[in-house]
Amino acid sequence: MLAKLSPLFPNDPINIESHLKPYPADGTVP
Repeated sequence: MLAKLSPLFPNDPINIESHLKPYPADGTVP
């Protein structure tokens, strides 16, 4: 199963920090 899905996932690390936004101070999720 994982062998069939492996082409869908990149082998190099992904920088997700650029896609993440800090949560508001009051803790609500936009």
